[in-house]
Amino acid sequence: YIISYLIIYILIITLFTFSILTGYYLLKTNSLKKGIKYSFINQFLQLVQFGILGSGLYFVAGPYLSFGFSTNPNLHLITDFSIFRSSCYISFFAKNGTYVSFNVVAAIILMYLYLVWGYIKTSEKEIADVAQK
Repeated sequence: YIISYLIIYILIITLFTFSILTGYYLLKTNSLKKGIKYSFINQFLQLVQFGILGSGLYFVAGPYLSFGFSTNPNLHLITDFSIFRSSCYISFFAKNGTYVSFNVVAAIILMYLYLVWGYIKTSEKEIADVAQK
């Protein structure tokens, strides 16, 4: 049991450290592209929370609005909202029921990051075209 708890705590610390590193790169002017790439990964990890057959992942660092369902003990809708939440649950061989939820805020941020990434790539292409002329 001690090894499995140690692995879970290392994973949790890694997720939050990655989230902090992402914010650091977004704030550094010369690392914006790296920050957007890392932020995309970070938000993707927060997009879906699940628990299936005793294993699950729930990771949130920031604003949160989720919708989903749970079968514990009967099928029912679950919703959750927070302006700022910092939570992470990782489970293996738990006796919980099945649940799946979708973080709407992470989905919106992912769409925004995709648009910003496209804008950066278009701007870089235009700059390269002007530099070649």
